[in-house]
Amino acid sequence: MTGEYFPYLDSVQNAMEFLNANLQLLSSSNLKSTNMLGTINQLKRLQAKMQDAEQIKEFIRQQEEQIKQYLLQFAHLPKGISNIYSEYNHRQ
Repeated sequence: MTGEYFPYLDSVQNAMEFLNANLQLLSSSNLKSTNMLGTINQLKRLQAKMQDAEQIKEFIRQQEEQIKQYLLQFAHLPKGISNIYSEYNHRQ
């Protein structure tokens, strides 16, 4: 697994896998192995989407940094661009 670690998601996924492996513990409930496997698969898809979102955030951060470095090369920007750059820099 790469990217940010999501402890809550990991805990839920491990609990679901444990319960799926020990269905006898849930004998009094209506849960079935197919339900558990479906839920585990949904959790894995959610985790993959969350990792994709983290990669997108990192890509955007890198692009912003490249733009910032590019703009720093120009000491005398026109006033309108300087104002936009200052606003952008304050958001960082």
